[in-house]
Amino acid sequence: MTEWVLESNADGAPPTPEEVVREAIARIIFEAASNETAARLRKGERPAWASAEAEGQLLEIAHALALRAPLSTTGPTAEEFSRAIEQGIEAMRLIQGVS
Repeated sequence: MTEWVLESNADGAPPTPEEVVREAIARIIFEAASNETAARLRKGERPAWASAEAEGQLLEIAHALALRAPLSTTGPTAEEFSRAIEQGIEAMRLIQGVS
């Protein structure tokens, strides 16, 4: 996250608090999906969609899910943050065909 914040600040304008929260949500969703995929690969399962491009696609999906998460305009509560992550992980599982 620190690297992302510094890179986002390169043009002189720091990311907004909402952008930071949504980036954190996306990264957590992505990490969960990546870990679940790695576990499947270790068990000898190779999903048809698993490819060199899949990692980038998973990150794009995680960002899209984070952008769709309903958050308070005054700043997300811990409950909203948790719910966004849980719903994002669940959506990612559905997309990947994992129950």
